[in-house]
Amino acid sequence: MTGSSLAIDISKVSGDQRVSKSDNVAVEEPLEIHLSPLPAKAVVTDIVYAPLTTPLLKDAAGRGNPTVDGLGMLLHQARPGFQQ
Repeated sequence: MTGSSLAIDISKVSGDQRVSKSDNVAVEEPLEIHLSPLPAKAVVTDIVYAPLTTPLLKDAAGRGNPTVDGLGMLLHQARPGFQQ
């Protein structure tokens, strides 16, 4: 996606719903997600763990939305590798 951006329309999100981003787009390229239609109680998640605070999570936290980063998923995926 070099030199482009990805726009996502979340205007149909309502109630206490969640917005989850599950790819590494916008770590290197701009991602255009307008959070203004998002309800204040909606949880915003991003599975990226490097950087831990992505632009999406920073924007959501700035609006007061609860956020969840990708560190928990990374740790849960790594756990089986340490089991005998």
